[in-house]
Amino acid sequence: MLAPEHLSLAQVLGKLTPILSEYATQLKTTEDRIKLQGTISHDICVKCSQRNIVRVEKFGAESLGGLDSFLTWLKDNNVRDLVSTGKSVEFRSSQLELDGIKGTKITLFEGVGLGFTSRTEEMEYAYRIPFSKLKNKTFAGFLTRPFSELRVCAHLSEVSAEKHLAYVGTTSRHNMFDRHQRVEDLWERGETSQRYELLCEECFKRIDSIGCEESIRKEGFTYAHRCPTQKIIFENLLAKQGIRCVPGQTERTSLGSIGLMTYLPDLGVFASDSLAGLEEAVEALKPDTILVLQRKQSLPRFLEFDTNVILFDPEAEKDPILVYDRNRVVEKFEETLIDAVLENLDEYSSEVRGKEHDRLTAAFERIGKELGFIPQTEMALKGARVDVVWLGDKGKVEVAIEVETSAQWKKDIVTTWETSPRLAIVLAHFKTEKAVDDIVQYSLLQQMPHRLLFIGYTQKKAYLIERGVILKSYNVRLAS
Repeated sequence: MLAPEHLSLAQVLGKLTPILSEYATQLKTTEDRIKLQGTISHDICVKCSQRNIVRVEKFGAESLGGLDSFLTWLKDNNVRDLVSTGKSVEFRSSQLELDGIKGTKITLFEGVGLGFTSRTEEMEYAYRIPFSKLKNKTFAGFLTRPFSELRVCAHLSEVSAEKHLAYVGTTSRHNMFDRHQRVEDLWERGETSQRYELLCEECFKRIDSIGCEESIRKEGFTYAHRCPTQKIIFENLLAKQGIRCVPGQTERTSLGSIGLMTYLPDLGVFASDSLAGLEEAVEALKPDTILVLQRKQSLPRFLEFDTNVILFDPEAEKDPILVYDRNRVVEKFEETLIDAVLENLDEYSSEVRGKEHDRLTAAFERIGKELGFIPQTEMALKGARVDVVWLGDKGKVEVAIEVETSAQWKKDIVTTWETSPRLAIVLAHFKTEKAVDDIVQYSLLQQMPHRLLFIGYTQKKAYLIERGVILKSYNVRLAS
């Protein structure tokens, strides 16, 4: 493979495009499965650092008789804190004698004796019973497996019609504030604890397809998750294509999902799905290109670095890839910008289907792109939402555009001003030339620091205005 300095942006894009396309497909399939079923593919789970459920045994209908008997025994004997070594069981009970075996007295106190308040003594008994003493019980088979806990699903109650039992083996999880492993963790990689889980039918169906205990939660009628699906799917696809990647590491712990932070040294690309740690990564790695896996609206935040930017929006219905070439040539001459708008606006909008506002917005996007800018639609800046902006070097707004399908225009002057553009363009539909006089007399224009190109689209006229003075008037060329 060529060294990264010999790969053009087009070459890098050519290698990444098929990967990103497959990534979008796999991500949607995975997210839909989690959302609707509450389960996740084993291929993803095994790559996840949060995975801790390593074994699940489900008990079928043939075990229900034993399960009912087991639960009755626990209830009738007031058994608490039951654990098993596989050879003996240990628990507490309020009964002095159980199945002919006497327990060891444990004295518990309630209340605090401070002179006026007497202590209330509550009696419990500790039991340690060899399995041989219980082997004739119908539920004896459950006790032969070692377990440290018997959990109950939050969706169950005493009157629940169906109860299901699963035996779950887990690995230990690091404390969220613990930065280091124990030395024995280097060789103790197997199960570290086992338990029984008494589950409702829905949780029973998916217990062997979730991988860990905290990441997938039901919210209403669907499921939410904190699984690092983006990171794992993307890195799996890179490996499939033979593209070397170096995942970023962190000693920080988080209750949220682990984000994508991967360097592709052979392509000179740093891939990320957030701004977190991006500045430090760019400074350390000095990549030629940043690959961003986010929504299109987030692009401007990634343009402040002296790199190429490839933004991939997996949720976009069309044109999911936006490319910012740091070496591109951007048109700086204002008159050329204006000529391009007036020459092509009507033509380009006539080639787009849809409502007039959408057709005009699409035309402005196309013109901006042809002039070397990065066009963005519905962009929110400083509290204002602008129909179209053309971004230049480092994400600076060069041109801000508002499209009105009515005769209103005053709020558009303010909205475009909020973005601090070099040139503002406001398109409105007024029926008489009087509107131009109203614009010139609008007091706010006297203080406006940038020029305004005002387009009367009904009249097919345009006016370049600076501080309330019309510098030049134009005609909008009609589509052929």
